[in-house]
Amino acid sequence: MKFQALALFLMCGIFFTACAQIKKTTTSKKKVTPAATASKLQGLSSVMLRRGACFGRCPEYTLTIHSDGLVEYLGTRNATPLGGYQKNFGTDKTNTILQAFMDHQADTCRAYYISRVADAPGMSYTLMYGAKKQLIGNASFGPSYLGELGAEIDALFKVDDSWKKVSEAPIQD
Repeated sequence: MKFQALALFLMCGIFFTACAQIKKTTTSKKKVTPAATASKLQGLSSVMLRRGACFGRCPEYTLTIHSDGLVEYLGTRNATPLGGYQKNFGTDKTNTILQAFMDHQADTCRAYYISRVADAPGMSYTLMYGAKKQLIGNASFGPSYLGELGAEIDALFKVDDSWKKVSEAPIQD
């Protein structure tokens, strides 16, 4: 009797161990096409990050990331550099950022978040879905991922000598 129980125990142990060793592996050789990426973006064609003024000398500029790979920068006040610049980063890099907005469901954000600090530098987003605009004002007081995406955009698209200058800085009053 003990021998049969031991044999049954060993058989069950081997069976369950063998089943646990089977892994379903599939290798997908799908190539991601620009059309497939565009469909994942659900119509999101561009995102504009605007950094605004504070009571001090906070830099004021906008960075617009387009799904076609073009990134535009406009430094207006206390920013380095001042003026308008453009650079094509390619669709892979820009669509990665745009996809991050879709992954975080930024389209469900409020139009405006209440500022809890009087002298905080402004940060807002404008998401473009074709001709439709979605504004996210005071984004730094919204969900934390909005601030993280802003920092990532600033780091990835820092203006340097490789950018093409397209306009002078606007004249300030």
